[in-house]
Amino acid sequence: ITWVLAVGSLLIAAAIAVPAFLFSRHQLIDRTTALLAAEAERERQRVELRVAFDLSAAESLATNTVTSNALADSMGRDAYLVPLLRNQRLQVAGARLELADYRGRVIAASAVPESSGYQQEPAFDRLMDSGIAQTVMSGPGDADQGRLQVFLPVVYRLPGAVEGALVLSMPL
Repeated sequence: ITWVLAVGSLLIAAAIAVPAFLFSRHQLIDRTTALLAAEAERERQRVELRVAFDLSAAESLATNTVTSNALADSMGRDAYLVPLLRNQRLQVAGARLELADYRGRVIAASAVPESSGYQQEPAFDRLMDSGIAQTVMSGPGDADQGRLQVFLPVVYRLPGAVEGALVLSMPL
């Protein structure tokens, strides 16, 4: 009889413990999934705000009279243009600003320029032809981990012509 009572007790305990374990496991997985989704959403918002801030700063510089006048002022621009770009505090780590003249040559940058220019860049040519901002995304496996480049037109106000581009470049 004790043997039957022990087996019966064990079966009753198992009938209660197994569903409780499965329910607890399910709850734990659901809660972890919800927490990970919330963390991913917070990170997405943080990145989105940083990119938007940097893009807004670049757009402001591209439309700034000082920037457009610097394209025409080849003699004195280093005195004010280089400090203006270097003092920009971009929010995306590794982001940079480069100002290119109408030929695509980088004339000033917020950090050491990554290249001598954009003479061979189709997006730069499209910007110069259309006056419309262009975006290029290079993926991993290219020169680095990948970059997002936004080419913004710099318009010289007197003739109203595109005289160059301000390039915002951000690592992916």
